[in-house]
Parts: sequence; C-alpha cells; structure tokens
Amino acid sequence: MIAETYAAVQMLRCKSVLGRAGMGRSTLYTLVSEGLFTKPVRITSKKAAAWPSNEVDDINAARIAGKSDAEIRELVIRLHAKRIELSAEQSLTITNIIYGETPIISQAFEQTPNTTKTGIRNYTGCKTRSSLTALDVAA
Repeated sequence: MIAETYAAVQMLRCKSVLGRAGMGRSTLYTLVSEGLFTKPVRITSKKAAAWPSNEVDDINAARIAGKSDAEIRELVIRLHAKRIELSAEQSLTITNIIYGETPIISQAFEQTPNTTKTGIRNYTGCKTRSSLTALDVAA
C-alpha cells in the first residue's frame, strides 16, 4: 500500500529542490525553519538529505495558486502528518511480516518511549501479542 502511494515519488536532493522552487539554499532553509517548506528526509547517512518530489510539487502549486503563508503552513503540517502516518503504517506492516502477529494497541505504553519486554516496538506504540504483560491486559 505504501509503495502504491509513493510509486511515482522521487527523492530530490537540495540542488533539484532549489531548481524546482526557484530559490537559493539559504532561502529554502529559512522557509523550512519558518514552517513554510517541509523538512528534508535523512537518507543513507546523517548528512545526506532529500525531499519527496510530491511535497515539493504541492508546495510549489500552493505558491502558484497565491496561497497565504498561513495556508502554506497548514499544508506543510498536513504533509508532515502524512509522512508520520505512512511511517506508522509501514512499521505495522513490517512488524506483521516479520513476526506474523497482530499488533495490539496498549494505551499504557502508547505514550512511553520505553521498549517492550522483548525489545520490539514500532513507531505507533503498538506491542505484539507475545510481548504483552499481565498489566497491559488488565489496562
């Protein structure tokens, strides 16, 4: 499902983003810090970063349409939320493929950053059936 959602999306390095958006590097990072452009995604190392092409295109379309800064900030927030949603969905899918188990949402552990008893945790705070404790079931 995730591959279908982002099938045509390319990861654009900074030079490509600058070319598509028609701005300089310092302007791009100023817009990122002001919430008017999405943050880059880290790829392959701590230094390498890129932007999903669909996000760059959506922001460019909003600018061309004459959207206000407030509307573009809302768009950036929605785009970041979509990233988190897709990341969580991917994490659940990978957990299910690897362990062949159905994830159970545990409210007691959803807000805590600790790992489960078996050390398995995904981004949504889900725990697998085999790693639930008696306290989780009672909650």
